[in-house]
Amino acid sequence: VTLHKLCSYLLAFTGFLSILLPNELHPMMWLVVLGGIGFSWRFEPPRTLSKSYRLFWTQVTVFLVIGLIFVGVSGIFANPILIACYVLVVLQINKLFNRNSHRDYLQIYVLSFLMLTIGTILNTDIGYAFTFLLYVIFITWTLTLFHLRREIEGTFLMRHTEDLNEAQKVDVSQIL
Repeated sequence: VTLHKLCSYLLAFTGFLSILLPNELHPMMWLVVLGGIGFSWRFEPPRTLSKSYRLFWTQVTVFLVIGLIFVGVSGIFANPILIACYVLVVLQINKLFNRNSHRDYLQIYVLSFLMLTIGTILNTDIGYAFTFLLYVIFITWTLTLFHLRREIEGTFLMRHTEDLNEAQKVDVSQIL
């Protein structure tokens, strides 16, 4: 479970890296991204299932995305690609703090891929090849571990006792 989480975070960081390395975004975004990744590591499902927690993150995300759209429409930033980068950063940090199911992990992977795609527009030097290579390595490991975890969670593995009528559900963390 921890290895899957680590690979997912490395994949998300590689997506962030692809849009942060060209230095097109505000320099403060490095602190936002590193802080978001660092603090979100400890937020696991028992803590993230409360209604007030989800409401807080929904309100913050909607406020920031609407604000970024307003900034884009008002013409403060001439480049709409930069607005898309900021929106992706907000959405990805939200998802990192709200990892409750395998669907959330899939959304993290899609957002990191979108960041990598936008990174091709922003980054035209050889540094992008490094982030692309890291992304290919991390996506392979992450999707493999994701598939294993989902299959194990989907097949209700049971530990059978001598009495065939009694069975105990095996915890996924014990298997992995």
